[in-house]
Amino acid sequence: MTTVSLDHTAALTNSAFRTTAARRGHSARTPSAERLAHLRHRATTVDALGDGLVAMMHRLKGEGRELFTRACQDGIDSIENPPEELVAFFRAVERTPAWVDQQRLRRGAEAISRGGKLAAFTLCDVYLVVGFHSLRVCKTLTSTGQTGKATSRRVLNTASWWLDVSTPGSLVRGGVGYAAALRVRLVHAHIRDVLLRRGDWDLAAWDQPLNDAQANQLTLMFSLGVMEATQVLGIRYTAQERADILHLWRYVGWLVGIQEDMLPADEAEAWQHLWEQAATELIPDEDSRTLAADLRAAYQRPRPDQSALRARWAERVHTAISRIVIGPASADSLGMPDDPTARALVRVAGALNTLAELTYRRIPAFRTAQAVHGHAARKAYVEVLRAAHGDGAGGGKP
Repeated sequence: MTTVSLDHTAALTNSAFRTTAARRGHSARTPSAERLAHLRHRATTVDALGDGLVAMMHRLKGEGRELFTRACQDGIDSIENPPEELVAFFRAVERTPAWVDQQRLRRGAEAISRGGKLAAFTLCDVYLVVGFHSLRVCKTLTSTGQTGKATSRRVLNTASWWLDVSTPGSLVRGGVGYAAALRVRLVHAHIRDVLLRRGDWDLAAWDQPLNDAQANQLTLMFSLGVMEATQVLGIRYTAQERADILHLWRYVGWLVGIQEDMLPADEAEAWQHLWEQAATELIPDEDSRTLAADLRAAYQRPRPDQSALRARWAERVHTAISRIVIGPASADSLGMPDDPTARALVRVAGALNTLAELTYRRIPAFRTAQAVHGHAARKAYVEVLRAAHGDGAGGGKP
């Protein structure tokens, strides 16, 4: 397994991640030999239940997809004589782990919603950019055509999916977030099936496509990553909000099919998992730089609500946020330009937002109102992306 030292430029050195972790008492520790061996094992394991669904759909064609959709909405017991692969999948999914707390899921979603448009705006600045650091993840993207102008659709699909799973109350059985998580699990299994059937996937160099070790990035970047990006722009989370956001993404990760030993139970584990990713997966190559350039180009294409000048400025701000969160060395490894003016603008905006939040949060019920209005702003932002990049149909991939 390719690994790097945590002092390597690809390992998020001088990043906002490091600063926040240190401030919260979580030092960056290189994984032990035993843990590295376990991660190597997880790089060879995948979601067998999801793969079984794909085999069922090959056999049943359109009927298999319809049965899956019905089971997402109404449960496996609503289907008469379901295929055994569908039964195995949904019996497992419907055995909700004892640690899942619906109240904490709702609180976590409300805390995410407080970020409003700022959270939606920064979403891909960390989630996608950190993913681009992984040469193995990049091979999956480049092998499935997720390059060039397809990047714009991926930004939309990511934002739409994130909105669905982090909508308060959406993760109950049959809810929109619950169904979205299971759909993306199926999409991942389909991609894995396509790549392995083609015969040109290099298992020795790239591991299993979308394996359990790589999948851990999903929960880490949607939790720690988005919190870090919104914090750069002035949002502040209480310790309880942070814990509830991590709890939400632990459950989403479980629904997506990630093994429980790869899902952090608390913030200390989340930071350690991030350092493990830095040491074992976040190793960029030329594909990484190509995908990062594609993302910047996607930001530069004006949306219906933007002029060309605003779009160019938006790209500069997006890139500045990425550089602050992942660190200058990591950003340089992806060929992301440094723009001191944009960085200064981000810092000033963050300071002003922090001042406003620290002032108004003292007002009773402010956080509740902020969550309600923030969720509406998130929805509006996704609708703008949809108008610019299409309806996202057929994607579903975060």
